[in-house]
Amino acid sequence: MGDHCNDEIVYKDEVQGITYYRRGTKKGNIYVYFRVNNKAYRFSSGEKSIEAAAMIANERKSLARKGKEIKTVTFRKAFEKFIDYKSDHIQLSSVNDYRRIAKLLNSEIGDLDIRKLDGRKIHDLIRWRKNYYLLNKEKSYQSYVRKGKKIKGRKFNQEVGNRTINMMVVTILAVIRYAAKEMRYIDERDIPKVKLLKENVREEFITEQEMILIRNYYIEKKKHYYADIVSFAFYTGIRLMSELNRIKWSDVDFERNIVIVRNRKHRSKTLHTAVPLHKHAKETLNNIKLRNLPISKISDSFVFVEKNGDQVKSITKSFKSAVKNCGIDKNLTPYSLRHGFATFAITKIGLPMAYIAEIMGHANTSSLSDLKSLGNKK
Repeated sequence: MGDHCNDEIVYKDEVQGITYYRRGTKKGNIYVYFRVNNKAYRFSSGEKSIEAAAMIANERKSLARKGKEIKTVTFRKAFEKFIDYKSDHIQLSSVNDYRRIAKLLNSEIGDLDIRKLDGRKIHDLIRWRKNYYLLNKEKSYQSYVRKGKKIKGRKFNQEVGNRTINMMVVTILAVIRYAAKEMRYIDERDIPKVKLLKENVREEFITEQEMILIRNYYIEKKKHYYADIVSFAFYTGIRLMSELNRIKWSDVDFERNIVIVRNRKHRSKTLHTAVPLHKHAKETLNNIKLRNLPISKISDSFVFVEKNGDQVKSITKSFKSAVKNCGIDKNLTPYSLRHGFATFAITKIGLPMAYIAEIMGHANTSSLSDLKSLGNKK
């Protein structure tokens, strides 16, 4: 059975051909030993009672007979395999979102056998996440590093919102499905069914007039970089900041009135999309070119940079402050500019929804139908 002289056999199941034993202590976890097709399997059941150990041993021997993986796969390990697989099929921003969620989950369930993530455990995690900032006061403030300094940002709500919790649940279920379908570690019939929480989505969108107010606010504050971002995003619908920060002058074609948005992940493909330049988007680019800044405008340089040549990764805090200072009583975020473009293109320009979906990199037009209904409420 093994080379450990202190192994103590607890029980031999002659019918199933499974031996249960402990190592060195009578109160420790029960280990399991069996053979399938001349291959030996030894592992800790993680249980202290024969009954519980037997359930795990019989399940794993059944998996071994089917040629499936029987080693313990933790959530941490399953997630890493899952994200390696997904990285070839989704955008980098989505990969980073998954990793951010998993980093928090690993602190709670990283070493948990993923087969133990059943419906009850996931509901326990929902309650844990809901009260996370109440239980972890030191985590209740946003923090980020800028120019080498750690800055304390806004305070999070005491209760975590349903949308954030749903993103966590979707991530957990996606990893479990991968463990079942790709790793063959879990029977697909055992994938838990968890109902997502109801999200209270406020039906708010940014109008062209509101965007102009925000843009002019930045200009008055001599923050032309932010003004350019706001205007260009509204009139093109590109994603902030991932897609915008990738645009180089070589991607801009003033004669054909297009800008190429490169390396968009669309399912299993990487796409380069020709986005039409609305006259105001083109005007923004011309203003950047004409502005006397100590930055390079050669074809291989990035378009959207600050005076010192740096790029910011987020304008969320600044944008929300601008919205407030402009007297706009809406819960707007930089992503609202993308929604604003869709509504503007549908209701003002009259572009077909299928074409707008292609411009924006959407898989279908379902979300645009919702945006059109919002635009009609003006």
